[in-house]
Amino acid sequence: MKRGQLVLYLGGVRSGKSALAEARVQAFAGAGKVAYLATARPRAGDKSLAQRLKLHQARRPKHWETWEAWDTLLECMKKAARSPYKAIFLDGMGMYTSLALKRPQEAFLDDIEVFAKACRCQAGLTVVVADEVGLGGVAGHPASRAFADRNGLANQILAQQADEVFSVQAGLALALKKEKGKATR
Repeated sequence: MKRGQLVLYLGGVRSGKSALAEARVQAFAGAGKVAYLATARPRAGDKSLAQRLKLHQARRPKHWETWEAWDTLLECMKKAARSPYKAIFLDGMGMYTSLALKRPQEAFLDDIEVFAKACRCQAGLTVVVADEVGLGGVAGHPASRAFADRNGLANQILAQQADEVFSVQAGLALALKKEKGKATR
């Protein structure tokens, strides 16, 4: 069985990571089946989040299937395994992490590990967009520290499993990791 490729795009808010990742998936998949794993749960009255979601939706090709991945990424991977998807696109890991803050950290990190390994079992390409936070000092609020810690650990797990990792700033991607012999198309 052909081993799938996992690519990780890391960056801050409005860094351009999602647009670059989407372009990568589009170039790879063309008109093929793509599963878009949406992690942002709309909240009543949150106009800013609603606007962000609309921008992301408008950029996506109409033939991409959107799946709500609010509770478990593993169920999405099982669903993807039952049908031939050329690519899987997860945007974004930071929102998924924030929604999972009430879960025990070890269980969350175990799920991220299983998810990353499952990505490599897919025949095609899986692209994950993740937030890079905590570049400053230690946060003053316990919830902010918990998120930054968990987010950073999840990013480390994904980066370790990924074939390629890009850091994105100002719409530019810097390759942090590129495994030799892998197609980058």
